[in-house]
Amino acid sequence: MDITRNQYWGAGVVLLCIGIQFLFVDSVELTPSFTQFISDRPAQPLAAVGASPLLGATDQGPPKGKVVHLPEWFGWPFISIGAVLASHSLALAKPSG
Repeated sequence: MDITRNQYWGAGVVLLCIGIQFLFVDSVELTPSFTQFISDRPAQPLAAVGASPLLGATDQGPPKGKVVHLPEWFGWPFISIGAVLASHSLALAKPSG
């Protein structure tokens, strides 16, 4: 089954929207249960609490949600790939039928 023009356009628009959303988000706070889920899996390279520079570490009190700070450039790859897919859909033949 080939990917049609409409599917390229749809994927491009979705990636564009995700990229724009990432440009507006500075940080994300994980729930305490998901933070615990990540800390229970130290075999994963980024799963150990405090192993990643994106995760803020707190060692006091009850488990709190970790804060993930996204880099400023994080949304731009999604926007560029989405724009390429949406533009490529215009170059494909229109669906017959």
